[in-house]
Amino acid sequence: QLASLPAEIEQLEDGRAKVVAIVVNLVKLIDFHGIDLSRFDLSGNNLHGANLSSAKLCGTKLVKANLSGADLSGADLSGTDLSGADMSSADLSSATITAATVFADANLAGASLCDTDLSSGDLSGSDLTDASLNGATITTKTVFTGAILVRTCFTKVDLTCIDLAVWRKQTKKLAQVKLGHAKLRESFKE
Repeated sequence: QLASLPAEIEQLEDGRAKVVAIVVNLVKLIDFHGIDLSRFDLSGNNLHGANLSSAKLCGTKLVKANLSGADLSGADLSGTDLSGADMSSADLSSATITAATVFADANLAGASLCDTDLSSGDLSGSDLTDASLNGATITTKTVFTGAILVRTCFTKVDLTCIDLAVWRKQTKKLAQVKLGHAKLRESFKE
């Protein structure tokens, strides 16, 4: 019966939040892979270790949710509010992130954002300690104001258009960043 539950959730229109509140306690038993949870309010819920890979979470509120260790690889996070969420050690590789996706003050320590397009991402105030952004797309529109970038890995990231001197001033802490095979030409401007 649990195996059919995600399909039933996907079809509900009324009382969606009530059903999800009951189901989140069963997260370990349910596979949310590919499920459309758009516009749900899952704020404050414990989704630790949940499989949300390839899930559609457009406009979903996950404010202060526990997503530590969750698999969000390939998930569509367009317009998702992840303010203050604990996403430590979560897998967000190849996730869809737009300018409307909010990561304000999120804990992304140890998270994987490999091959994720962060060209318009706002990671203001986020803790990216030990996070891996290998192969991620970062542009001048990517915001790291107040972010903590300690031992953050930017391997194979094109940073040629980024002024790292500005980054140093804008981030809360920038230390021991790994830039292996990153493109850095003109990254330090005077």
